[in-house]
Parts: sequence; structure tokens; C-alpha cells
Amino acid sequence: MDKSSKKSKKHDLSASTGNSPGNSPSKQLIHKKPNTNISAITHNNYHPNFTPLGLQWSQNSCGFDSVFTVLYSIWNMNPNEWSEKLLALDNELLTFLINGFQKVFSNEEAFETIRDQFRFKIQTYSHGQFRFGRFITVTSLCEAILVTSHLLSWNCVYDCPNGHHRRGIGSYSSMISAGIIRHNSIKNWINNPRECSETICRLCGENTFATYQFNILPDVLVFDFGGIKLVINFSIDVSFNNSQYKYKLAGIIYFGSNHFTSRIITQNGQIWFHDGITTGQQLEYEGTWDHIRDNLNLYRCGGKKAILAFYTRAT
Repeated sequence: MDKSSKKSKKHDLSASTGNSPGNSPSKQLIHKKPNTNISAITHNNYHPNFTPLGLQWSQNSCGFDSVFTVLYSIWNMNPNEWSEKLLALDNELLTFLINGFQKVFSNEEAFETIRDQFRFKIQTYSHGQFRFGRFITVTSLCEAILVTSHLLSWNCVYDCPNGHHRRGIGSYSSMISAGIIRHNSIKNWINNPRECSETICRLCGENTFATYQFNILPDVLVFDFGGIKLVINFSIDVSFNNSQYKYKLAGIIYFGSNHFTSRIITQNGQIWFHDGITTGQQLEYEGTWDHIRDNLNLYRCGGKKAILAFYTRAT
């Protein structure tokens, strides 16, 4: 099939969502908790310089393709360590996905099979929003898989010019969404956690400021800034308990013309491009950060604009 026919197929939101033989939802919903002890597999097969693995687009899958390609690249840095870190979020959907990553890693299942099994599973949570074959947003997908049952990342405290304080609702997610202030970079955003708020002080009626305070530092931070142009820093420092913690850029999601693509940044600074339609399982190598950073615009890629950035905490 040529590229043009693939593109026309992608935008057909009425494409059949029927199950292929042997891929019924009952067979695809695997509830077994992942085994995090995969050291034997890691020692025999794992190498940090392997080419990242992508996904071949199918039936409006680009939202899943872009996010899962980034997450698999992060997990594949150290499967044992990242299985433990991601399972700690205690999210059923993310647990299901990590189970699938292990099957892909061991060559038990194709990456596309795991993706579609996940699509069948997530539609049981919100059939309208995630119905198989329907176009989805990466923000809604990340909200679903990065939420946890315990207070994770930050609290919000409101204060007014008259000195009144009120604690707001805390976050149960490791995704941070842009507020009213449009910061010029992610580094500036994370280092200026205080901003004007639309919330009114209940005691005096004055406008308030919102200050975001971390409770714990998540191992993955996802910044959601769709529609805001900013500098995507290769690394950022996050203040917590009077100490600085470094986070490194691991992936970027782009959107334009009703299609999502992604960039992968490996732990050794290699930059790879993924588009489920044009690159499929193979990723396109762009170079290393040290060699191309002066000529590389991370905010734009192939006519599309960045909307999400994934960072991992350096160890």
C-alpha cells in the first residue's frame, strides 16, 4: 500500500472496528500482574544502544502509537528498574501495558498486538471516549494511564494579598498541565510554581495566586502544553526539600493535521523520529543531541507542533 492510501485510510473514522480472527477481546484482556523479575532476559538480550521500537499505524491508532513508543523506550532503558517504578503507580491500565511490554521484549507478541489489546481494554473504562477505531487525544490517554490511587506529585496552595491561605485539590497524576501563565520554556515553568489563579479568596473576595508544591518526586514527569509555544529543554532541575533533582528529556509528542507523531531521546542522547504511517516499526535516526542541538527545533517536527514532553528522573 502506498503512503497516500495509508493517509486516506487514517482519517476514516468509520473504519471497521471488528476483531480479527484470534483477537477477540476475551483473548486480549490479560489480567495477570507483570513479573518484574526479568533479569535473565535483560542480561541475555538487552543493550541500551538498540534502535528504539515503533508501532505501525492502524485504525486511528496514532495517539496510542506516539505515547507507547515513548513509554516503551523509557521502560527499555532498564526493564527491571522501570517495571518497578511504573508498577508503583498502582494503575491497572499501566500494569496491563507493562505486562505487554515484557511480551514484546521477549518476542512473545508483536508490539501492534499489545497496542490493540490495550485499546480493547481501555474502551471498557470509557467506551465513548476510547472506542476502538476512534481518534483519541494523547492528553486523555496520559490522564488515564498516569493517574494513581494515592496522592502522587503535587499540592496546590492558594493565597491572596491579604494573607489568607487555602489548600486546593492535589494531583493524583505525574502529568502537569499548563495554567494561565505562558512560560517561555519548560525549565522556567518548573522553576516558577507560583502563578495567577482564577480562584477567588473565600474570605475577602480578592484574586488569588496558586503555588504548586511537590509531595514526592515522580520518576516520570509529563508536561502538557498544547497550543503554547515554548523551549523544550534537554534537561531540567526540580527543587524538592531544599535539594535539586535532574530530569532528562525522554520523548516529545507532536500534533498537526489530525495526526500524532513523536520523538524519542535515548539515555545516551540519540534522537529518533517516529510516525506510525511513514516510519512504522522503524524509527528515523536524526543524530545525537551534542551534535545537532544548535540546529534542532524540538518544538516543531515535520510541520507539527509539540504538545507533550516526557522527562525521567536521573539516577
